[in-house]
Amino acid sequence: MDFSWTKQQVLDFVYLWEQGQTLINISNYLKRAQEEVLLLALDQATHGVIEPRKGGLIGG
Repeated sequence: MDFSWTKQQVLDFVYLWEQGQTLINISNYLKRAQEEVLLLALDQATHGVIEPRKGGLIGG
Protein backbone atom coordinates (compact mmCIF):
# COMPACT_ATOMS: atom_id res chain seq x y z
CA MET A 1 0.00 0.00 0.00
CA ASP A 2 1.03 3.57 -0.70
CA PHE A 3 0.21 6.03 2.07
CA SER A 4 1.59 9.12 0.36
CA TRP A 5 -0.83 11.62 -1.16
CA THR A 6 -0.31 14.73 -3.23
CA LYS A 7 -2.08 17.90 -2.18
CA GLN A 8 -4.22 17.69 -5.33
CA GLN A 9 -5.25 14.10 -4.55
CA VAL A 10 -6.35 15.13 -1.06
CA LEU A 11 -8.30 18.09 -2.47
CA ASP A 12 -9.93 15.80 -5.05
CA PHE A 13 -10.80 13.31 -2.32
CA VAL A 14 -12.44 16.01 -0.16
CA TYR A 15 -14.41 17.34 -3.13
CA LEU A 16 -15.65 13.89 -4.12
CA TRP A 17 -16.50 13.06 -0.49
CA GLU A 18 -18.53 16.26 -0.20
CA GLN A 19 -20.31 15.41 -3.47
CA GLY A 20 -21.46 12.12 -1.92
CA GLN A 21 -19.34 9.79 -4.05
CA THR A 22 -18.86 6.25 -2.79
CA LEU A 23 -15.55 4.96 -1.50
CA ILE A 24 -15.37 2.74 -4.59
CA ASN A 25 -15.96 5.66 -6.97
CA ILE A 26 -13.39 7.81 -5.18
CA SER A 27 -10.91 4.94 -5.27
CA ASN A 28 -11.46 4.46 -9.00
CA TYR A 29 -11.18 8.19 -9.72
CA LEU A 30 -7.93 8.50 -7.76
CA LYS A 31 -6.65 5.16 -9.13
CA ARG A 32 -5.86 4.02 -5.59
CA ALA A 33 -6.72 0.92 -3.57
CA GLN A 34 -9.93 1.16 -1.56
CA GLU A 35 -7.94 0.50 1.63
CA GLU A 36 -5.71 3.51 0.91
CA VAL A 37 -8.74 5.75 0.37
CA LEU A 38 -10.33 4.39 3.54
CA LEU A 39 -7.25 5.37 5.54
CA LEU A 40 -7.25 8.82 3.93
CA ALA A 41 -10.92 9.21 4.91
CA LEU A 42 -10.08 8.24 8.48
CA ASP A 43 -7.19 10.72 8.56
CA GLN A 44 -9.27 13.55 7.13
CA ALA A 45 -12.16 12.84 9.53
CA THR A 46 -9.79 12.73 12.51
CA HIS A 47 -8.41 16.14 11.53
CA GLY A 48 -11.90 17.60 11.01
CA VAL A 49 -11.48 18.12 7.28
CA ILE A 50 -14.48 15.96 6.34
CA GLU A 51 -17.68 15.48 8.27
CA PRO A 52 -19.76 12.35 8.73
CA ARG A 53 -22.35 12.11 5.99
CA LYS A 54 -25.59 10.32 5.33
CA GLY A 55 -24.66 6.93 3.92
CA GLY A 56 -21.15 6.99 5.43
CA LEU A 57 -18.60 5.39 3.12
CA ILE A 58 -21.35 4.40 0.72
CA GLY A 59 -22.25 8.04 0.17
CA GLY A 60 -25.58 9.51 -0.39
